[in-house]
Formats: sequence, structure tokens, C-alpha cells
Amino acid sequence: MAANLFTLFRYDGKFVLKPGIRLDFHKVEDKDGNVLGTVNGLVMGPRYGFMARRALIIPLDHANRPELGNSGDFAFRGTFAAPEGGKNPHLRSFDPALDKEGTCYLRVRTGFDPNVRGGATAEIGRMAQVLGLKPGEPFKAARHGSVALEAGPATHQLLGLGNDATTEEAEEIWKVIGRVGAFGVPPFTDTLWRLSPLNAAVLSGDIQEQLALVVNDKGQLREAGTEGLRPVFEGLLPSRKAK
Repeated sequence: MAANLFTLFRYDGKFVLKPGIRLDFHKVEDKDGNVLGTVNGLVMGPRYGFMARRALIIPLDHANRPELGNSGDFAFRGTFAAPEGGKNPHLRSFDPALDKEGTCYLRVRTGFDPNVRGGATAEIGRMAQVLGLKPGEPFKAARHGSVALEAGPATHQLLGLGNDATTEEAEEIWKVIGRVGAFGVPPFTDTLWRLSPLNAAVLSGDIQEQLALVVNDKGQLREAGTEGLRPVFEGLLPSRKAK
């Protein structure tokens, strides 16, 4: 079966769209820092250090496991759904009763990687090389994150669709945002989206002003052109404060 779980992230100064969502074992602690156990699932936000308490965890439904890669650390096909009587979603096997065929999920990470040793300082050093910045030249972080294109004629035009096309707005399932620091923007955002196969689209922007537009085209996620979409992104991205 084709993958319906995807990740969009920055690599060497460019956005990369890949099938699969990474899974991790994560310690669960109480408010006093006592370890209650470990959970295997999607960990959004910091996995290590004191900030790991702010991470959001979407565990696997082990009774109805999603399709995993051979190593077991990536999920490729499944459904995010709240368990009976619960509020927060679990990742389970693809369920056509909950998701119509062709529904895809997209995890979008922008900003600095909160799990890289050395944090933002180390990443700035690497990006300075990619950008060719001179020693001492300041790094300016652009506003970043991901937004859903609204359903309707404006999106039809952006995607080059006919007047009789159908579009649906992508649904934000869960997100975690780092605290705003010295750069004036959150250090990272980590967002999970549900995209309908009827041309649902997510527009993402990163700290180096890269843009990526991901569209669910009849059950297949694809990247579309982003020329001229900076004003659209800026207009849809709200002014956010960290949680």
C-alpha cells in the first residue's frame, strides 16, 4: 500500500518532502520529574533535556498498529484518531471508517532542530556556511511555520485548477511551538496536518525564507511551485506567541 504519512523538513537550506513519520521512545515524567515509563510514538518538539517536558506525544495504538518500516522507527501508513473516550490522538492502522481513501498526514518542521546537540548556535554556524555569510555577519531569522490554503477560488487559481475543481482546507491536528527568543521568532515549530485528497494544500516557510507548497492530489502528496507566494504565506501566518 502507498504511504499516506509524510514529513516536510529543511535539509542543507532546502525543504525536503519524504514519505514516513519518525517514531521515538520517549520518557514520561510526572510534574516532579519522576519517570513513569516510556511511550513509543510520534514525539513533537524536544526529545531531550529539561524542555522535553513540553513535548507532545502521540503514541502508537499497539492493538491496531500502523504500517512501519523494517527498522520500526518510521510509520508509513496509518490514521491519527482519538481512542474511545479519549481526547488526544493515537496513531493506528489506516481506518477507512475514519479517513476516506487518499487522506494523507503531513508533519512539518520549521526553524531550528530542538534535538541537535549545540542547539540554535550550532545550526546557525552550519547555515552560515550554506548561505556564505562572512564572519560576524548577522543571521536574520524570517517568520516561519506552516499554514493551510483556504478552500475556494483563490486556491484553485494558485494551484492552476479549473473552475469546476474541488478544494478542501487542510486540518491542523496538533502542534508545538518553541518559546520566542533572541531572534524574535520561535526557535522551532512542529505541526501535524491532515490533508484531504481533494486538493488540500499546506504552505510552509522557514527561517531562511524558503517556501514549500505541498498538495494532496487524489491521494498523492506532491510539491507545487511557490513563485510569488511569499505575500500569501505572510498573510496567512498569524502573529504567534509561544505556548
